[in-house]
Amino acid sequence: MLDRPATGLWWWRDLRCQLIKEQDLVRELESVRARAGASHLSLLQTFDIMCWMLGEPAGPGQDAVGA
Repeated sequence: MLDRPATGLWWWRDLRCQLIKEQDLVRELESVRARAGASHLSLLQTFDIMCWMLGEPAGPGQDAVGA
């Protein structure tokens, strides 16, 4: 979905740039938010929830970010 390396210090900047240039991604987030009946959420909150729900669980000794 996102065109970026797995690691880096500029995660939020990269996400912002991706959301600006990829209108299909924005439309998908809007669609997911609407289907969930969650119009009170921002697109960033919707994206965060999707990542959390779809992310792989961390294994023993790994945190979710650095896994």
